[in-house]
Amino acid sequence: MRKKKDYQNNSVSSKTSNHKILKLSLVIVFVVILQISYIIYESKCTEPGFPLDDPWIHMQFAKNIANGNGFSYNPDQLVAGSTAPLWTIMLVPVHWFVPTIPSRVIFTKILGIFIFVVCLVLVFFFAFEITKDSYPALFATFAVGTNAHLNWGAISGLEIPLYVMLTILILYLNHKSINNAKVSRRYILSVLLGLSIYARPECGLLFLFYLIDNFLFLKRPKKEAVSTVLIFSAILILYFIFNYTLSGSIFPNTFRVKAQANSLITALLTMNTRHLMWLIFKMTPAYFGQFLAHLFKANPLFVIGAFIGAIIIISRRLQFKTDRPSMMLVFTSFLYAPLIGLISPFISADFHEGRYIANQIASASLLSVLGFYWLFQMLKKQMAKKPLNIMLGILCGIFLYNTIVAQVFMIKFYASNVKSINEIQVKAGKWIKKYTPHDAIIAVNDVGAIAYFSNRNIIDLCGLVTPEIINYFNRYKNNKIGAYYYVLEKKPDYLVIFPRWFPGLTDTNQFQILHRIRYDKNTASEWVFIPDVESYFGIILKKLKVKPLSSEKWILKFKKS
Repeated sequence: MRKKKDYQNNSVSSKTSNHKILKLSLVIVFVVILQISYIIYESKCTEPGFPLDDPWIHMQFAKNIANGNGFSYNPDQLVAGSTAPLWTIMLVPVHWFVPTIPSRVIFTKILGIFIFVVCLVLVFFFAFEITKDSYPALFATFAVGTNAHLNWGAISGLEIPLYVMLTILILYLNHKSINNAKVSRRYILSVLLGLSIYARPECGLLFLFYLIDNFLFLKRPKKEAVSTVLIFSAILILYFIFNYTLSGSIFPNTFRVKAQANSLITALLTMNTRHLMWLIFKMTPAYFGQFLAHLFKANPLFVIGAFIGAIIIISRRLQFKTDRPSMMLVFTSFLYAPLIGLISPFISADFHEGRYIANQIASASLLSVLGFYWLFQMLKKQMAKKPLNIMLGILCGIFLYNTIVAQVFMIKFYASNVKSINEIQVKAGKWIKKYTPHDAIIAVNDVGAIAYFSNRNIIDLCGLVTPEIINYFNRYKNNKIGAYYYVLEKKPDYLVIFPRWFPGLTDTNQFQILHRIRYDKNTASEWVFIPDVESYFGIILKKLKVKPLSSEKWILKFKKS
């Protein structure tokens, strides 16, 4: 009799699990179809490509690695020019097995979608682990999966889906270990925290959040902290060795060029109090505000729900001595961008569709759903079922409407981004390949598509893959002036630049203009394109829009005496 009862219980449990997986599969299929719709709309506007020039940088590194030229941008010239070497290495097999450039682009996007799907599966199990209810878990999966910023990122050709997935995995495993600290899980977490830096260096903040959550708040044994720090440090040291071996600095060139001058490290080393105050009192709150504005553009309800979720988690953490929720989700959802603003600000938190804070957008979206779920669970005890269901219906209606508005904008914006890069950088690369000698040296301010399509050796006027030029930036205390004198000294064969960026280099006494590429609807390069937003009552999206820029790319030849 007992065996029969156990069999019935197992059967019910199995059916429940199957239904749960089926519902999750439907959400995943919907998100995949949504991502494919981005690609289909793009194909009606332009040829396969990427929404920024930077993905082509990863492709160029991957191509050279695949060809046996090492971690180089110009073949056999090793350089630490990739901020996300783990993503770069993942693109190498694409160049081994896929022969044509359009097919490589498509396969790169498929890889991004696949990793994003893995991320969504983790979101589901993470939310289910917290709530023990499949419905909020499914809604959290849907919310993250239809977040327009993350949809853009999944097929951007960038490392975005990779570091978002790693972040969610770390948050999930950390939550599971809060009340069940298995040694093996702690070791896995330590390794993942270290590896996440190879996907995006800002992910080092996750290690800080992990330490605070586990060893400051939860008072875990110091012995555990030592082993965690040792494993993480070993992986971090390998990262430093990797960069130093390639470029002579423990940091990648991207940090040295883009962020070092304004960084917290520079402020502390130079003991510049004014700089330090600027970071603390201007950039930190600015980055927090920019993050909230960016989250608002995906769905205003995300902002409200994330605050509700954070308040509830903090209150539960203070109340309960067992079954305590992890604070790491709150830290990631609210402190990630402000700390980037404090430590290493660059332009803004929402720059390039928030490409540097995509994991924060994902965690805040998840936290938002949890916040509303917990709120309605509390209201259940105080309100009648009918008005509560009406409230829930209105909330879901607003959420879906906002999602549709954001998606309609983003699908068009993504295609516009790809077309902009194709019409400017890709065209320039193809022109260089067709009309210049094979051994020509090209100085450029956008190194991605031009290098990839032209197959010419490149001098990077911004310094990302030409670290030698950084000395000129420092010498003249100005990147553009430094680039000008570097070009005059090195005398490359050709220049490919935005004339507005380098007015000195457009001097026709020094250079001959060979070709001009003009595009009047540019939304992806030369400028910072951050969407403007209009809303009703601060909770319903009305319109998102971006003003395009008329851009010219000049191809010039150096007049050698």
